[in-house]
Formats: sequence, structure tokens, C-alpha cells
Amino acid sequence: MSAAVLSLVGCGLCWAALDVQRKRLAQGVDILALGAALAFLGLPTFAAVGAFAHDPGFDFARYLPRTLAAAAFSAWAHVTFLRALAIAPLSMCLPLLALSPVFAAGFGMMWLGDPVRAMQAVGITAVACGAWLLPHSVAPGTDPAAAARGRQLMLVVAVAWGLVAVIDRDALRFASPLRHGAVQCGVVGAGLLVVLAARGRFAALRTLGRRPGLLVLSVLTGTAALGLQYAALQGLDAGSVESVKRAMGLTLALVNGRLLFGERVTLRHVLAAALMAAGVPLVLG
Repeated sequence: MSAAVLSLVGCGLCWAALDVQRKRLAQGVDILALGAALAFLGLPTFAAVGAFAHDPGFDFARYLPRTLAAAAFSAWAHVTFLRALAIAPLSMCLPLLALSPVFAAGFGMMWLGDPVRAMQAVGITAVACGAWLLPHSVAPGTDPAAAARGRQLMLVVAVAWGLVAVIDRDALRFASPLRHGAVQCGVVGAGLLVVLAARGRFAALRTLGRRPGLLVLSVLTGTAALGLQYAALQGLDAGSVESVKRAMGLTLALVNGRLLFGERVTLRHVLAAALMAAGVPLVLG
């Protein structure tokens, strides 16, 4: 098994662990403040790891426009993601993120010339269909217009995150994962802090002090997830990385939801997870 595939597996596990940590941490905490803090605090974490690791130089002139583009789309996607969740149920919106691997594969072909093999396309489709199969009914009392608007916004997020994965892969040709991680965390975190201040909610950062231990653990887990994702992107195309990450994240979310939060798992959930799992070896094969 290649180093890129091992990094991708580790990335998927870390993102799944971070989902659990963020769910516990988000109780009674401003979500935008949490996103800004997790991003910005990743900067010193990446810098600390980089101080003890060999970090080769980088091509600043070619790296800068790519990393700024990735940071801009990433920050915009984060804000749009929160806007979608604010007006529509999570179960209505989340399945649309399964389209991000499809967009990543398409953008990768157009931007970087990454080929998509026939079986890989089948695997990406299986992951997307499996995620779409997850229940996403409208809860009683939900405004249909708000739900439709939320789904439209989440579709925009799926496009943005698919594009970000491709830009990241392009930027990583000119910088190491550690350097790219530090830059992305710093720029995205600063951008979200500006949005927080513009909305008059900067004081919401104080709520993050309620569970400092869990916050530190989440920062470390998030840094590991992002660093491993960047390492995987150096050896695998963006569509493959997004597909496996999404399949592992959604499948482990079902397992963790049942074991840790007592959430109900239906036959439809199991079938969706099986379809996503079946697509993973096709994507990597």
C-alpha cells in the first residue's frame, strides 16, 4: 500500500474523529466562532510540527496565487455551509456534499489533466449514490422554501470544496503539506475571524473557553486530518481523495452516531454505507 493511500486512510479516520469532537464541542458554542478558532489555531500547530521536520523550500511566485485561491474558496465554502445549516435541516443538506468527489474529478480533468479511469468513475458514482441514499426527509414544521434554499447553498458548497481539492493539489506541487497547511489555516482562520467581527459576533469566541481540553484535542485532530489530506493529494488525484474521504466520513458517522450518541440506524443507512464502501476499492484500484 502506497504512502499516499495510507495518508488517505489516516485522513478519513481523523476527519471522522473530528466530526465527533466538533459535535460535542458545538453544544452551546457559536458555530462560526468554532470554525474560525479551529482553522486559525491550526497555524501554530503546523508551524510547530514543521520546526522539527525537514521542510524543503517552495516556489513562492507560483505557489502564492494558488494558495490564496484555495483559501478564498475554502473560507467562502465554510460561510456558505453555515448559512445552509442555519435555514435547513442537516439531513436535508448533507447528502449533497456527496457530489464534491464528482466535481473534484471533473475539475481535476480540466485543470490538471488528471485522467479518470472507467472503474474509478464507477467508484466515484457509487460513493455519490450511496451518500445520496442516506435519509434526507423534510422534518415536520420545516419551511419548504427554506429547505430548498438550504439545499441550493449546499450544492454550491459541494462545488467549492471539489474545486478547493483540485487547487490544493496544484498548490502542493510548489510547497510541502506542512507549509501549505500553515498558510491555509492562517488565511482561512483570519478570513473567518473577519466575518465574525463584521457580524458583530467577535465576543462569541469567549464561549470556546468552556471546554478547553476538547478544543485543543479538536485542533490537533483537525491539523492531522488536513496534513494527511495534503499528503494524499501529492500522490492521488482530487476525485479519489474526496471520494474516499467522503465515504469513510459518512460511514463512520453512522457507526459513531449509533455507538456514541444512540442515533437510530435503519436498513437504508446500512445499504448506503455498503454502496459507499463498495465504491472505495474501485476508486483506489
